Amino acid sequence: RCVQETVFEPDSIRNGTSLGSVKSLGGANGILTSLKVTSKNGINHDDLSDVSNRAREFGDNSPIEKPPISFLDLVKDCFEDFILRVLCVAAFVSFVLGTLTEGLAEGWLEGFAIFLAVIIVVTVTASNNYFNEQQFRKLNAQRESISFVVLRKGKPEKISVYNLLVGDILYINTGDIIPVDGILIKANQINIDESSITGESDLISKVSLDQAFKADNNDNHQPFLISGSRVIEGTGEMIVCAVGVYSQLGQLKLKLQDTPGPTPLQLKLEAIANDIGNLGTWCAGITFCAMLLHLLYEKLFLEGELFEMNTLKEIVSFFIIAVTIIVVAVPEGLPLAVTVALAYSVTQMKEEQNLVRVLAACETMGGANNICSDKTGTLTQNQMSVTHLWIEENIHTTISKFNIGPEALKYLCENVCINSNATPKILDSGKVDQIGNKTECGLIEMAHKMGFNYMEYRPVSYTHL
Repeated sequence: RCVQETVFEPDSIRNGTSLGSVKSLGGANGILTSLKVTSKNGINHDDLSDVSNRAREFGDNSPIEKPPISFLDLVKDCFEDFILRVLCVAAFVSFVLGTLTEGLAEGWLEGFAIFLAVIIVVTVTASNNYFNEQQFRKLNAQRESISFVVLRKGKPEKISVYNLLVGDILYINTGDIIPVDGILIKANQINIDESSITGESDLISKVSLDQAFKADNNDNHQPFLISGSRVIEGTGEMIVCAVGVYSQLGQLKLKLQDTPGPTPLQLKLEAIANDIGNLGTWCAGITFCAMLLHLLYEKLFLEGELFEMNTLKEIVSFFIIAVTIIVVAVPEGLPLAVTVALAYSVTQMKEEQNLVRVLAACETMGGANNICSDKTGTLTQNQMSVTHLWIEENIHTTISKFNIGPEALKYLCENVCINSNATPKILDSGKVDQIGNKTECGLIEMAHKMGFNYMEYRPVSYTHL
């Protein structure tokens, strides 16, 4: 590989190791030469052998996700619950004992009822998790299927994020979420939010690789773009150096695919089942011993023979009573009640446009005691808006173009549209997706409400590479 994966680790970037490694490779020209591309032409996508060789040697940028779980696997997962396994054993024992004591005509009812409760619990849980898993996959496919502009065969070309390859020259703009790891070769006032990777909310200024060499390993002048970070301001071009599972975001996604452990409620239910089982076993043992001692006392001191067939039948009946106590002690309705409650919670959250992937997530979400956060935008909307306006010697608390003179309104809104770098997106619903400096976005949104579209005051070359 032309660039080691450790180059894009945050610690290596901060201590200057990454910049030293890239310098030893010959800088931007050395990396481009080793990747057999130029900054003016990029990859030749017509050469299919070159494209396939890059995907084979450096990997592709296909989505990283677990293989789909079958319905049968989800059913098997349900039986990992200890209390359900206990109920299955209880159903079998109850069916056998009922058939022996009451006959097949009526003795099967209690065991079948317990087994039916297990079937309902498993069906509801597995079905909910299966259909929600399918919906989540469709939503994620739509959300992550975005396009980027790359330089291929000397011309800008818009391609899917899944088709990015090592060696591509990727154009980046304000608001883009970097999908791969790369090195800047051109930069224009780029500020990056790396909080999703490093946890630090401060914006980080990025420069081109040549500027970084001139800055002599200054931590404030770095050319490395980490996948998963967001471009808050600026534009530029970067060499794609790591994609898919070899990128920082890809490695993070692989770590997040570990199978989660049992939820707190599942642990509590398992503890209850163990306690009830132990208590039932002790009670059954005490009952069996008491009846056995009473039988021995009658046979030895009152009347009857100890070693006879009736004595054996009575001992067997004592054992059946003891087993019945254990079976009755198992709370067969508890898992069903919990499942119905969680399924109802999922339904209510769907009505509020919240799709819950796993049924048990409703229980864990409701179990949070404290939320600790120091990130702006986590507990707030991470947006700014104009609430008061001072113009023409007056303070306006209601922002409306009818409260301002036409000439002053024109000067104000044109000034906001021209003297700003933010590029918010006006959605079809009329809402604004604030991309860039939040203060500028709030002012541009005010101008938009006044009837001024900032795009009409920006040159085309400024908003499009």
